[in-house]
Amino acid sequence: MGRSIIIAYVLSHIISIPSSKAATICNILLDKHNFKDITFKNIPPTTYEWQSNKLVATVKSSSSSIVIPFKDILKLTSIAFEWKSKGTLKIKNTALEKTKSGDDSLFKIGLLYYSKNSSTIPFFAPNWIKMLSTSLHHPTDHMTYLIVGAKNKPGTTWVNPYSDKILNHAVASTSLGQWEHTVIHWKNAQEIVGLWIQADGDNTNSSFISELRNLKLEVTSKSKTCL
Repeated sequence: MGRSIIIAYVLSHIISIPSSKAATICNILLDKHNFKDITFKNIPPTTYEWQSNKLVATVKSSSSSIVIPFKDILKLTSIAFEWKSKGTLKIKNTALEKTKSGDDSLFKIGLLYYSKNSSTIPFFAPNWIKMLSTSLHHPTDHMTYLIVGAKNKPGTTWVNPYSDKILNHAVASTSLGQWEHTVIHWKNAQEIVGLWIQADGDNTNSSFISELRNLKLEVTSKSKTCL
């Protein structure tokens, strides 16, 4: 599938709509026992701490992620969460944000999409890909990052500079005072097998602290369980 087709597909499926009466709301417990660590070779990891159902990410020119695998394939219709950050992400403009040199974020949540094609991971694949594969209960081969606090305006989608299997999508937030609130609805349910959560500043030599709370998923009644 070409890049323009992938982007068009994502844009056509992200739309603000009322919640479905047949949906189930899943409150994701932000507890370390629900997550798997993913680290990258030769890059210092971001520090993630769990504090009373709140996730705190401390970034010091670092990058790593945490992944929550789902036992069942979830049919996702909406995601909502609250976040805040202090410190500086050194991305000067929208153009830099779309390059490898600017591929950092205060927070991003990746939707790991279900793939019907379960292929063998080659022995020469990066270690983080192997870690991800062993962490999940179902196969995946592409992902969309929902990026908060982006330089690009909300609704902008671009291909990740490190992989054409990943799309970056800037999302809007509304102020709740000290916290920001983000909610996204999909026109058609998204089949996902897990969530990828990441705060990183390794490419821009940035240091900051970001926090996440009240992570909620809305799934169709056809989904069996949330975790």
